[in-house]
Amino acid sequence: MTLAYDEPAMADLDEVDRALIDALVADGRASYAALARRIGM
Repeated sequence: MTLAYDEPAMADLDEVDRALIDALVADGRASYAALARRIGM
C-alpha cells in the first residue's frame, strides 16, 4: 500500500526575511530591537 505524501509548500522569502535570517545567523541571541536596528526597521 502506498500512501500519498504532499510536500509542504514553502513560502517565498522577501528581502526583509532574508535580512532577518542573515542577522540571526550572525548573532542568534540578538534582541528584537537589535535585529530591527540591524536590518533598518
